[in-house]
Parts: sequence; structure tokens; C-alpha cells
Amino acid sequence: MEDEWQYISGLKSKKEQSIRTTLSNAFADCYLFSNSGRAEFIFISPIAISPDFISYFQTLTNSHVHVLTPHMITPFISLNLILDKKVLKQLISFALPQGGIELYPYATSKQIYMLKKTLEKNNIFTSFPESPDEKNYWTVSAYGSKTGFRELVSEMNKKKDCPVKMPYGKVFNKKSQAIDFAAKIVLKQGKALLKIAKGSGGHGTFVLKRNDLGKNHTLIKLNIKKLLGDDLLWKKNRMVVEEYIKTDPNNPVQFPSIECRIDEHGINHILYHCAMLVSGAGSFYGMEVGREAVPSFIVRKMNAIARKVGDVYALNGYKGHFDIDMIYGKDGKLYVNESNVRNTGGTDAFKLCLHLLGKRLMQKSFILSKFVDFKTNTKLPNFNQILSFVKPILYSMKTKSGLIISSQASLYERSLTYFIIARSKKGAYKMEKKLLQIIQTSITK
Repeated sequence: MEDEWQYISGLKSKKEQSIRTTLSNAFADCYLFSNSGRAEFIFISPIAISPDFISYFQTLTNSHVHVLTPHMITPFISLNLILDKKVLKQLISFALPQGGIELYPYATSKQIYMLKKTLEKNNIFTSFPESPDEKNYWTVSAYGSKTGFRELVSEMNKKKDCPVKMPYGKVFNKKSQAIDFAAKIVLKQGKALLKIAKGSGGHGTFVLKRNDLGKNHTLIKLNIKKLLGDDLLWKKNRMVVEEYIKTDPNNPVQFPSIECRIDEHGINHILYHCAMLVSGAGSFYGMEVGREAVPSFIVRKMNAIARKVGDVYALNGYKGHFDIDMIYGKDGKLYVNESNVRNTGGTDAFKLCLHLLGKRLMQKSFILSKFVDFKTNTKLPNFNQILSFVKPILYSMKTKSGLIISSQASLYERSLTYFIIARSKKGAYKMEKKLLQIIQTSITK
């Protein structure tokens, strides 16, 4: 929630704010898997997690988890924990015998430092192995925004032979200037992208098309202005306008991404590469990780980019996870798009698979992370019933392959999220086909 609040708080409709808040928290239980490999830990969740799913997670990972759910008083989970004295007391009682506690937030926020001070007032030594020191929190705000990341890349490109390239574009503080520049690109190239500094799951980005907006600069400007309306999002936030990069669906990958982690010593570790799955309409619907996901020649280019960017992040005091989303254009060039300085949509799948398979076998495996949405009137079975239906294809410790249900809470939002681990891409999609058949014949019959 903290990472998306800048976007959500700018929505004009309180109803829309409520919907986006619910969706932001709806998949919280999947982040249990980001802690795979820890023998015992405390998981502070914005929503209650069912005992059935906790049991499923613990059996699969051989971990023991204590879940604490503070009362939702504010949009910020760290602040809610401070205000919920009963839950805070539980956390302190867990931590006191240990003499201290390590906090691993999904996304670093200002409120996490308030929690640190609260815990230390209660004699709990608190550290952040994967978050910057408070004085360097600015790196999260800067590099985690589309505007700040573009400004960083522009600065990096003042040096010769910089491998980090972005689509042509500019950052704007004023809405009117952004609209004028966007209209010029649309008129000249046919398409342009207009983005606010911080969006949420694709929201806060418009693909502007000349066919929809008009044939001259004045008309295009007028229609872009109508499109944005009086939404406060486009008044309160800085914006990016950039050219639209064409991709080729016949290319081996169109939207590659890389995730890294900068440790306490400032060393940048490349964790994994993936291919983001994006529909023709521009909606994200999953990712492919591991062998066969991204061609080696693109991996080499991605590594060079991640090392350069990571060096700057580390030099300025950032610690923790970050990713760089990229576009492999029809022109054969690799462009950076944005950077998320937090755990990402793939961190949970990566850490779970690393724990289950080990580094060597994971490099030889193919992982599919996806979801299936159901119609709002679909009556779904409960979690244990779904497990019984998919039992023939569930993950096997013996074969080191199979299906893993990655969230139960998502079922309340009429969505089934899952990982599939296989030895090959063909094998993963063959297993997904079996899953979809089970969904059709048993789960939604």
C-alpha cells in the first residue's frame, strides 16, 4: 500500500480510492513466499491470512510463521502497527527474548523509520538489512518514480559509452506543457506515452494514439486535455511524456525485466531475469522466469545495464531489492522503462523457487507466474477444495516440479494466482493447460 499511496491518494473518487486500496492489499498473503528459506519469522499483514493457507505455506517451505494483523486505521501498515497497541505488544514479546529484530519491508516507507524508533524505545534493537538508512530514504522516492528514474538515466548518458538507453521523452512539472509536448509526438509519430511519476499496476499511464485524438496539433491537445479531465492525479504529480516503442510479437521477448539486490556492504547482486507477459491492450498478466525465458544475448545487455544502474544506487546509499523493466524494440534495441526500488511482483516466486530447487536446478528450470480472473458472479470452491481438484498437478518434492497456489486471499477478488515449475517452457505451458481444464471442469462448473 505504501508504494502505491501517492497514486491512490490522488484519485478523485473516494469509492475508487477504496477499490484500489482493497486490491492493493488483496494479494498480501503471496508475499509469505518472499520469506521462503527462513526457519521462523513474523509476517505483518494488512489483511487476515487464513489458517489453511498458512498451513499450506509452512508445509511447502518447511518454515514456521507468526502472522500479525494490525487494525487498519491508516493506509500505512507500519503506522497501523504503532497505533495498534495490542499487536505492537505481541511483536515486542516475540522480539525481546532475541534482543533485537530485523525488518524486511515489502517497500521502504517513511513510516518504517517511525516503527524503528518506537521499537527502540521499547529496548528492541532494530535493523534494516534491505532498506536504506533514513538519511538515504530519498533514493526510494527518486529512483522509484518514473520521473526520477528518467532524470537519473539522462544524467548517466552524459558519460560516453553508457549502455542505459531510454525512449526519447521529457519530464514535466506542468500539465499544460506535458499535453503540448505529447501532442507534438503523437502528430509526428502516431503514438506517445503519458505517465504520472508514480502509478499503480498500469494505472496512471495513457497510450495516446493519433487515430483517436485528431489530425492536427490543436485538436490533439484538446482531446488529451479532455482525456485527463480534472483528475487531481495530473495536477499534483510530475509527468513523463515519451515516444512509443514498437515491439515485435515474433521476437523471443518483448518486455524483459531484471531484479537485483544491493546488500549491506553496497554490493549489487543480480538475482534473476524474466519476461513480463503483457497483453495487446497493455495489461500485465504474468511472467516467465529461468531457462528459456530470456535469450542469452539480451541477458548480457540487461546485466550491463543493471550493474551500471546498481552502482549509482549503491553509491547514493540505497540498499535492498530493485528491478529494471525494459522494452526490446522492433528496432533490435533494448530500452529501460522504469525501476521499482522494492520487492517486486517476481520476488516471491524467485525466493520460493530458489528455496525449493537450489540455485543450480533453478537455472535449469522454467517458472511461470500467472493468474486467472473469474467473472464476478462465479461461485468458487474454498481453498482446500481447490487444492483437492488440482492435486494431480500440485508441486512434488520428488520431481521438483508442479503447480503452487500463491494466494488464497486473491480468491475473494475472483482471481486464482499460481506458480508452475517445470524443466522446460513447453512442460510449464502443458501443465498450465491441464490447470485450465481443471478450472473449467471442476472449479467453475
